[in-house]
Amino acid sequence: MTSSINQCDKFEIHHIFHGLELHLHASGAIWLEKLKTLLIADLHLEKGSSLAQKGMLIPPYDTRQTLEKLDEVMAYFKPEHVITLGDNFHDHKGPQRLSKQDLSLLNKLMQRAKFTWIEGNHDNPNYYKSQLSVASQTNDEIFYNPVQHFQLEDISLIHDAAQGAKAPMMVGHLHPLALLKQRNVYLRKTCFFISKDICILPSFGSYTGGLNVRHDAFSPYWDDDTKIFMLNSNQVVQVPITKLVKNKRG
Repeated sequence: MTSSINQCDKFEIHHIFHGLELHLHASGAIWLEKLKTLLIADLHLEKGSSLAQKGMLIPPYDTRQTLEKLDEVMAYFKPEHVITLGDNFHDHKGPQRLSKQDLSLLNKLMQRAKFTWIEGNHDNPNYYKSQLSVASQTNDEIFYNPVQHFQLEDISLIHDAAQGAKAPMMVGHLHPLALLKQRNVYLRKTCFFISKDICILPSFGSYTGGLNVRHDAFSPYWDDDTKIFMLNSNQVVQVPITKLVKNKRG
């Protein structure tokens, strides 16, 4: 695969969160150099095939695209540990629908680093384990090590901040998106949402979309320290809060 992640000197921004240096990457991942750990959220693997079963005939190649993206990011950072922040598959039958090629790629990725899979609201760990053990006996133990919560120094890693973990937290779930108005032009891009005690990662998976950070769901997390870092092509750009709008009416 042709690498594109290092073609711009702004492909990542560094931000200190409770003493931990975060490398906010243009892929939507966070790299923790000190811990040799990569964080990603909301892969929603097999969302395309899930929608296809409901009559929405979109190209069902999102899993391949997401895994190839992860392959590229892992090749760049060479993590020792990869932590997913939940919603690993889009539905509980997702593992059953994995193609042999996608399953093979997933297994290869998991052999390159330790994986910790955090459960999300789309996840059903017992069902996943049974399906993946049928698909790949040798990688069942590697793949399926689900946890509801993971502690990284004094930071709680969990899927949804509403689950009540102790702050500070790094989470997924809300798929943050920034709608930016500049003059009469609107720009809509996924983003990192970081306030004093919470860091919300953008969704890493293809076909996952996003929720405007001005939506009421984000209201409990805004504070005077909130910063928005937008993903724009191969760049990460801090967005002035004053430029954000709730909708195209302002």
